[in-house]
Amino acid sequence: MRRGPKPYQHCLRLQTQGAGDVSLASWHNLRVTALVIDTDTASDDAVALIMVVRHPGTEVLGITTVAGNCGVAQATRNALYTVELCDVDVPVHRGCDRPLLVESRYATWFYGGDGLGDRGYPPRPGRVRAPRMRSRP
Repeated sequence: MRRGPKPYQHCLRLQTQGAGDVSLASWHNLRVTALVIDTDTASDDAVALIMVVRHPGTEVLGITTVAGNCGVAQATRNALYTVELCDVDVPVHRGCDRPLLVESRYATWFYGGDGLGDRGYPPRPGRVRAPRMRSRP
């Protein structure tokens, strides 16, 4: 087992802005894990994204979306919606629109047509598009 700090971790230092802030005593030397998240952003992944971007021990460097429980266009909209809802600055990039080896099968019966249970969440102001990821030649 490897010992010592991992190359993708660094020390987090927080600054306070008021009396209601969380005590920094326990966060002073908190290790931060940098992440790039690849997701199909149905409701289960949206909840996970909210948890990970709000966790003080993680730094989300970017989110890529793929087709899975819903199509890639909807997955990208859901990821953008979640990032805007959390008010964080995390780049979102649209990825693959279908599985590489099998046919697409969306779980609309479980997650609804929009991947978020067809609850009719309104679009949030802010970023409305995500650039498509491009592979290197």
